[in-house]
Amino acid sequence: MTEIDTTKPNAARIYDYMLGGDHNFEVDRQAAEQMRKLFPSMQNIMRVNRWFLHTAVARLVEAQFTCFLDLASGLPTEGYVHDLAPSAKVVYNDRDPITVAYAKQILADNAQVKYLGFDLTTDFDHVLAEANTFFNNQRLVAVSFVGIAYFLTDAQVITILATLHRWCAEGSQIAISWGVGNAQDSNIKAILESYTKMGSPLYVRSLEDVRTLLADWTILDPGLQPLSVWVESGPWEVPGSGDSVGADMYGCIITK
Repeated sequence: MTEIDTTKPNAARIYDYMLGGDHNFEVDRQAAEQMRKLFPSMQNIMRVNRWFLHTAVARLVEAQFTCFLDLASGLPTEGYVHDLAPSAKVVYNDRDPITVAYAKQILADNAQVKYLGFDLTTDFDHVLAEANTFFNNQRLVAVSFVGIAYFLTDAQVITILATLHRWCAEGSQIAISWGVGNAQDSNIKAILESYTKMGSPLYVRSLEDVRTLLADWTILDPGLQPLSVWVESGPWEVPGSGDSVGADMYGCIITK
């Protein structure tokens, strides 16, 4: 089993800490606090992203989806998909072997859940093959693409969405969140540099760019909206967390 390195910060564990979780180490907490000092609103950005996931999964459960594919999952803690859809089958995937090893420890022997360790940019076909087997050839699926699109280049997003479009059945739905803003903004540039140093580069886009990437899909109501509109005000807000860093998180649910 992959040994968990507790001497270097990990993006997934930093995210867990920002959400109030306890699956993180001192090195992650120190890195997170440094980020909060530089960018006070970062915690709100991370938290609203998770609450959008809650809203989206609740909607997908209401639509009676029983198979969920969650891409670039990170650590499945603090109210993740298998908790929100307990009767569904869930396939998680993350390319980071440290995250995968820790996630499997967290999930233990949950028979409704399978956690994979493939790189979406090179081995997505393997993810879909494993999902197809686990879902007993059910291709009418709900897909969570939350918290990943802004870690991928345009070309990578295009390839993944095109592959999903070919693979999934008509009526399948995908929840996606996006980082929207101007990459030349000084605050955004500083954030991008911080994540690049951790080996997890970020990409922000314009709304026009996002709509172009989704051209082959139908965007369902309420459309491509700020995540704060999707979840309204609520427990994702951290008092005194500061103003926007110059970017906003947007989300949508699309269907084939």
